[in-house]
Amino acid sequence: PAGTLCSTCAKSNVRLTPVTPALVYTMQYILAYEPPALLSFELKDELLPTLAKITNDMIDTHFGIELKSKKFLKNLNIY
Repeated sequence: PAGTLCSTCAKSNVRLTPVTPALVYTMQYILAYEPPALLSFELKDELLPTLAKITNDMIDTHFGIELKSKKFLKNLNIY
């Protein structure tokens, strides 16, 4: 499942990944704009680990397979 939760509902969700308003903005931007616009988007280093975790969790949940590119990146220890 994907989405945001209020602080009350978040207390009962064990698989919750806390995010900051900056990360929510980043995810909205990525989803809203075409790839050329993303090339000029600057991502703060501290957002990258959480963004990678959320992205990986979504891939695992919705695809149910390990993608070759994901496996390749994992072998390089990029994320």
